[in-house]
Amino acid sequence: ILARLNRGEDQAGSPIGQRAGFTIACALDPTAADQATEWDRVGRKLAAGAHLVMTQPLYSVEQVEAMLSEARRRFGPGGFPVPLLLGVLPLQSARHAEFLHNEVPGITIPDAARAALHAAGDRGAEVGLEMSLDLLQTVGEAVAGTYIMPSFGRYEQCAELVRRIRADHAALATAAAT
Repeated sequence: ILARLNRGEDQAGSPIGQRAGFTIACALDPTAADQATEWDRVGRKLAAGAHLVMTQPLYSVEQVEAMLSEARRRFGPGGFPVPLLLGVLPLQSARHAEFLHNEVPGITIPDAARAALHAAGDRGAEVGLEMSLDLLQTVGEAVAGTYIMPSFGRYEQCAELVRRIRADHAALATAAAT
């Protein structure tokens, strides 16, 4: 529907007088139980005119690498034919991680990440923030961008993640200039 509106057509293909300018995103759950169906859906969404792919939140380099490998297998050596935005939802605590992993469809948190949060105790939010930062530092060059989801209205944790990312980029730019 949105692709037709962007072409200046209604659902029947008749002109509507002007083109719309929607950016069309589609979702991908790279950890879905039925990978074949999930990737077939993404292929259909891209064929229908999606401009970018947004992932469900991911929590490990291995999850990202598996997704990128499958994208190369399905779409060719360049991977996704459109920009990829990596979903990041910083974890708050072991309880938060267990809830998301066990109760929220589309979110799979690896055992190692859940174990780290259990070991963190009261420092869970800081460890969750560090996990998100480490993931973005490691795979950031492999994706077009990221979107950060606050949990339970905890916007400050997301703002802190952005501050740390910016500080890292500034430090890298300074080092490259010298």
